[in-house]
Amino acid sequence: MDAVRLTRRIVVAVTIVLAQVSVAPELGPGRLVPDLCMIAVVGVGFALGREAGGVLGFCMGLGVDSALPTPFGLSSLAYVVAGWLAGELQSLQRETPLLVRMLVAGSTAAVARLVFLLSGEIAGNHLLELTDWWIPVVASGASAFVGSVPVQMLLDRRSGVASGHAALG
Repeated sequence: MDAVRLTRRIVVAVTIVLAQVSVAPELGPGRLVPDLCMIAVVGVGFALGREAGGVLGFCMGLGVDSALPTPFGLSSLAYVVAGWLAGELQSLQRETPLLVRMLVAGSTAAVARLVFLLSGEIAGNHLLELTDWWIPVVASGASAFVGSVPVQMLLDRRSGVASGHAALG
């Protein structure tokens, strides 16, 4: 990868992290905050594989953790799980209909958010009330359900990957 492409990807990733910690909390109704980083990580994991998804998840997680009052590394863990899991499921996404890919993306994000919440509980940082655990899980899952497939399609087009996305299903 040349320096220009790498610089462009770093700038995009930093912009997404900044938007996640500053703008995204104002976008959602109540506590349903769209998870922009999860969208990017799951989309990259699907399009470029588990290593790329995991590395992006780790880096974005460190950026998010530096701005949030959660234990450092907790967001990184969740985003690494999401990127790795999306990359593992990469073989499914090319031959399956759009709706199934969207459901897999949403499920991947929901599992990663559960990892975040459970890890926080184990670490002694009670992030949510017992009755509110589902709100960020639904928000992350819905964000990835809607947003990760367009990210994946954009990356596929830019990297020249031949895929069955032209018919969207």
